[in-house]
Amino acid sequence: MDLCCELPKLPVLFEHYEEQSEHDGTSFLEFLDFHYGDGQNEEDHHHDDEHDKNLPFHDQHQCSHGSIFITPLMEKVEIPTQSFFTLTQTGFYSFSLCSEHPESPFQPPKA
Repeated sequence: MDLCCELPKLPVLFEHYEEQSEHDGTSFLEFLDFHYGDGQNEEDHHHDDEHDKNLPFHDQHQCSHGSIFITPLMEKVEIPTQSFFTLTQTGFYSFSLCSEHPESPFQPPKA
């Protein structure tokens, strides 16, 4: 269901309600129940099937609209390149696996 196809039909809904209200004194809620609800009081209302099928949200149809996305033309933007340098590690500490107790988390200081 597409609102773009159904919303323009709202004036038809109000016109049909006014006609039916003048004919048999139907309240707006009774009118909505008859046309969109279970319609238990059907015998109290006159039938106008030709008019009823023009009501919004009343018939089954597929209405589709294509979507088009257009981007504005933009000038080419150039991002200046940055020069990077690499840091060299100076090795303040050396790690050695040679130890009397390699499995122990506590090791003596290394010189």
